[in-house]
Amino acid sequence: MDRTSLEDINRGKKNFLIFVLSIAVIIGVITGLFTTNKSEILRCSRPDDACYVEKTNYFNITTKEQIIKMSEILYPTYIPKNVAGNMYARGYSAYYLAFMSKSKQPVQIFSIEYYEKEVLDAIMENLKLKLKSNDKEFVLEQTL
Repeated sequence: MDRTSLEDINRGKKNFLIFVLSIAVIIGVITGLFTTNKSEILRCSRPDDACYVEKTNYFNITTKEQIIKMSEILYPTYIPKNVAGNMYARGYSAYYLAFMSKSKQPVQIFSIEYYEKEVLDAIMENLKLKLKSNDKEFVLEQTL
C-alpha cells in the first residue's frame, strides 16, 4: 500500500486554494474591465426626439441607453449627493448632472460625480446653450 504523507496532503490543499483564488482574481479583473466605463457621451437628436448616453468600457464595447425625449426636457440641473462623515472624517458633497423633465423629475445623465460646483455650473451653462440652439444634433462627452 502506498501511503500519502500529511505534508503532501497539506501541500495539495494549499496549491488548490492558490489556484482557486487566482482564478477568482482573474474573473474579478475581467468583470471590472467590462463594467467600468472609460467614457460617456450624451447625444441628443431633434429629428429622433431622443437623448441617449453611449457608454464605452475598457474593451471599447459601446452600449447605448435612451434616457429622455428631447421634447420632455425643461432645463439641465444637478442632483446633489451628500455623503455623511463620521467622527474621524468630514463628509463631502458630490453632484450628478441631470435634466429636469416636464413631470418635474430629475433624470440623471452621467454616472460621473462632480465634486466642484463651478465645473458643473460651466457644463450646465454649455448644455443650456446647446438646448436653445436649433442644431439637429448635439454631443456632450465626459471621460473618466
